[in-house]
Amino acid sequence: MIYYQGLIGLILSFFCSAAFAWGDLGHEVVMAIAWQHLTAHSKETIKSLLDKDSSTLTAKTPIAMATWADRYRSQKGPDGRDAYQHTHLWHFVDVNIDHPNLDKACFHFPNHPGFASDGPSHDCVTHKIKEFSDELKRFHGSTNPTEQQEAILAMKFLVHFVGDLHQPLHAGDHHDSGGNKVKIFFRNKQINLHHFWDTSVVLSFGSDANEIALMLNKEITPNNVVNWQKGTVVDWTKESFETAKQLIYEPLLVSHDRNFYNHQNNFIEAQRIAKIQLEEAGIRLAYLLNQDLN
Repeated sequence: MIYYQGLIGLILSFFCSAAFAWGDLGHEVVMAIAWQHLTAHSKETIKSLLDKDSSTLTAKTPIAMATWADRYRSQKGPDGRDAYQHTHLWHFVDVNIDHPNLDKACFHFPNHPGFASDGPSHDCVTHKIKEFSDELKRFHGSTNPTEQQEAILAMKFLVHFVGDLHQPLHAGDHHDSGGNKVKIFFRNKQINLHHFWDTSVVLSFGSDANEIALMLNKEITPNNVVNWQKGTVVDWTKESFETAKQLIYEPLLVSHDRNFYNHQNNFIEAQRIAKIQLEEAGIRLAYLLNQDLN
């Protein structure tokens, strides 16, 4: 039967991993897929912005920047502000599977007149994607140094957050910090459900982001591209939520089996779901970047 960690475990799991989606590899795969669907102009603009980036948290490459937002959370800003406390809620949207309320999960989509990077800490990934996408569109060609730096931040947050949104346990919650409090066994190790979807299932595809992206891109059809680009960020959030609810939480709750993903059929199904989520994230990220940069 699935059960929950003790108090110390809950605290550690929430503050250490509740907002980590896909792990580094998954985020890199999403960006690598997106890169294959960007226009030449978008690619050149991204490279130009990265050349102007003063951050040393990640390498100045499109793939590396996909992990920047996670690195940033462990930093303190020049004003001494803890970046984790400021941004960690931005990485997910905890829509409860029993009583879904996106407005509540997004803290009622707070209005902020300034730069999105200075927005309130109580916000959600759905809203931040929209804000940073809008900023990238407005500022990527600006010669104003402040706006130019904001465009760089907007690009890096956007690349990461689109990946976050498509990890289903960043859009669905069952009073368990997106599965962080749920213990399961996988390949003779006890892990939490969130970690399985962040890391374990992605690693089953390999360890090289570019190779995985090439493999997944071969499965993406022209019809997939057209269909996945439809809708809004809110629509994509609802899709990810339904994936979490119907394809992850409900089968686990019915089975009461902590070895659920050790059964071959269940693991193959998890791989199928993860592939689609990574592919969708890559296509949608490319769609947003092409819109914002062209």
